[in-house]
Amino acid sequence: MKEGSKTSVVCSPEVLTVTDRNSLIVFNLVNPDYEFPNSGAIVFADGAGEFPNSWYLDPAYVAVRDRRLTTGEYAYTATVQHKQTKEQHSVDPVIKNMNE
Repeated sequence: MKEGSKTSVVCSPEVLTVTDRNSLIVFNLVNPDYEFPNSGAIVFADGAGEFPNSWYLDPAYVAVRDRRLTTGEYAYTATVQHKQTKEQHSVDPVIKNMNE
């Protein structure tokens, strides 16, 4: 996550394609120095009906339910924070819902 003095967050894949209805999407944070905040770890710009449920599972895992009712691309913000300083960093990837 850290390059020189700059911290960056990466989501892999940057565009996640979902084809199944009611999919559970789990986000796993692999850097041991960072954690997901208790709330607001995954926030969607649009598509609240597509992603009605989200869960904070523990500091390294959060999850959302993707209903996949409508084909489209949904931008979201994933936020993590440093465990000691609580400084937050974000990235804006996309979930792409496709018809089966």
